[in-house]
Amino acid sequence: MDIDGSYVSFGFTLSVQAVSNLKTESGKKVEIYHTCQGTEVSFIPKTRAKSKIWAGIPFRSVCLTMPPSLLAFFITGQEQSFPDSIQRISGEEKCKHVQTIGTMTPEMNYIVLKIMECSLPDPIRQIYLEAKAMELLACRLKLMMKPRPLSGIQPCDIKAVHQAAGLLTENLSHPPDMEELSRSVGLNRTKLKQGFKAVYGKSAFQYLKQFRFERVADLLTNGSMSVCEAAEAVGYNDIKHFYQNFRNHFGTTPGTFRKTI
Repeated sequence: MDIDGSYVSFGFTLSVQAVSNLKTESGKKVEIYHTCQGTEVSFIPKTRAKSKIWAGIPFRSVCLTMPPSLLAFFITGQEQSFPDSIQRISGEEKCKHVQTIGTMTPEMNYIVLKIMECSLPDPIRQIYLEAKAMELLACRLKLMMKPRPLSGIQPCDIKAVHQAAGLLTENLSHPPDMEELSRSVGLNRTKLKQGFKAVYGKSAFQYLKQFRFERVADLLTNGSMSVCEAAEAVGYNDIKHFYQNFRNHFGTTPGTFRKTI
């Protein structure tokens, strides 16, 4: 892939490895490495870039590129919700090299896989890919947003909710129910349910389910466990139920997911 000009690049890499060699207008050379399960946001003004992929090593990645003006358009009115580095990109003439590195979430994994597996004919394919690209960009920007101040919940209650979340994921095979959590953190069930919604934007059950899939994705990606062992490790004793939930969450089977990364 060649890029010539000033572009913001959002990279999502399923499998290693590659490096982008960039050269600025002033002659400065910069290297950006793309690693397994990594996501990077890069911007170097007035740059020419080439991506190098090593022979014999599978490389599966999706890269979204856009001019800074388009990114500025997407975050108009919400600039203060993003890190200074992202805010600076919209002022291209004043902005220097920016690079932000993160880890892909299961949701990003799912969207990238759907993009790669798309077999729709044109022009439907183009519409589908553009929609998925926007969804992927939204997920990445959401990950970069600063947490909003919580209203209507006391600091001591927020602390109790964080404690409850820790207890909930401490033993994935036998997680406590809401009654047990409530007693353990000293917060009644109603406040605890409201607290999870306020702090995490989801119920305790949804939080646990998301954590389980993030954990199983990590086990399938980086571990040597079989699918059955990984399922058991995150609290699924019914393998059929696990497969059904995994497909609903990632849009593919555990075996296919492992092969693609």
